[in-house]
Amino acid sequence: MTIDLIDLTTGSLGLSNASVETRDTAKQLLQLSQNVITNIAGQLTRLGSQYSALEHNLDNSMVLQYNLTTIESNIRDADMGKETMLLAINKVLTEATYSLHKFSDDQKQHFEKVLFE
Repeated sequence: MTIDLIDLTTGSLGLSNASVETRDTAKQLLQLSQNVITNIAGQLTRLGSQYSALEHNLDNSMVLQYNLTTIESNIRDADMGKETMLLAINKVLTEATYSLHKFSDDQKQHFEKVLFE
């Protein structure tokens, strides 16, 4: 999108040599003033339209940023859940291994006690 600035100096609007000395020049000045007002109104309308388009794009960008942040958070939450699950699995496996070793040692001691008594 290109935003063109307009030149609103009296020279560019044709008002630099404006005169109201005679009735004809006053009428010409009124007609020229009306043309200038129409031109400026058109330019303001165009700029307003461009401004609205920019606001719309900004709003869309903000929604996109919010959605990306939410998605990133969900991914991090899922990763954290996976890590927590793996930690729990490892803890259960470690405790199970410890319990098996303890049970095995207890059985060995019980067997030795029964045999050697």
